Amino acid sequence: MLADVARWSAAPYSFTDADLIARELGLSSTVASVLVRRGYDTPEGARRFLEGAERHDPFLLGAMRSACDRIVDHGLLELARYGLH
Repeated sequence: MLADVARWSAAPYSFTDADLIARELGLSSTVASVLVRRGYDTPEGARRFLEGAERHDPFLLGAMRSACDRIVDHGLLELARYGLH
């Protein structure tokens, strides 16, 4: 049965750091704990992450190049650009 093999695990984190981030940034404790577990353990670091100050190359994600090629090949560029509004 799936329930017998499926298990959740989460890395331990500093409750103090998460509480400080939650209070200073006005976030829920859940969001703050996720940020701390991901290494954003100061209000300044968490704020920079949430503001998008850190930029990453999207083509480093899995099959991003082939996904983009498929969008272009199938004429879905306008849909991808503006979404389903």
